[in-house]
Amino acid sequence: MKNQNVKTKNANRRMILFDFDGTIADSFKEMMEIFNEVADEYGYDKIKEDNVLLLRNLSSQELIKKFDIPKWKLPFVIRKAKKIFNRRMPSIAMADGMRELLRRLKDQNYYLGILTSNSEKNVRDFLERQEIDVFDAVFSESSLFGKSKALKKIMRRFGLKPREVVYIGDETRDIEAAKKSGAAAVAVCWGFNSKKILKRYAPDHIADQPDDLLKYLDVWRRL
Repeated sequence: MKNQNVKTKNANRRMILFDFDGTIADSFKEMMEIFNEVADEYGYDKIKEDNVLLLRNLSSQELIKKFDIPKWKLPFVIRKAKKIFNRRMPSIAMADGMRELLRRLKDQNYYLGILTSNSEKNVRDFLERQEIDVFDAVFSESSLFGKSKALKKIMRRFGLKPREVVYIGDETRDIEAAKKSGAAAVAVCWGFNSKKILKRYAPDHIADQPDDLLKYLDVWRRL
């Protein structure tokens, strides 16, 4: 887990951590296109347009099995996909409604952070382009399934109890990471995974739109 710049911790001991791709950044379309672009080189089937809904109903582990990608090959697939994604970052927009939500949360004096498997540089460049300066920290975890350990490290670093941290993401692996770390797990429906599969993983809350997060977080901070 890497983080180069951390601002001074504010007085509110509640920390809200966001996943980046699919949660803050509207990168679903690019992800699908890159997955197909890499397919021929690494020998797995491409995603057909009429299969997208089916894939959104699969967990991260199920998705890997679906395309029969060997575990030894997965790091190479991810590395190649990230290189292509880096070039596409300037064309990616912010998810609808997230700009307003983030500013409102900052006004409420939350400590805001990002925990992502994307690179810190990509995230900070994106935030600069979008003119969003609300985050106190950006944490990058390169391991696809290493977010639970990263969350625990963040809690230790800032002296926070699990109940003082919420992790918000768009995939089943984000829910699993939050639960394993003891943090509250919140899932959003505008990213990769569908509401159907997200519900199966039983997060503490599911948000259909950014405004739904405000209602949940208002209750959460009072617990």
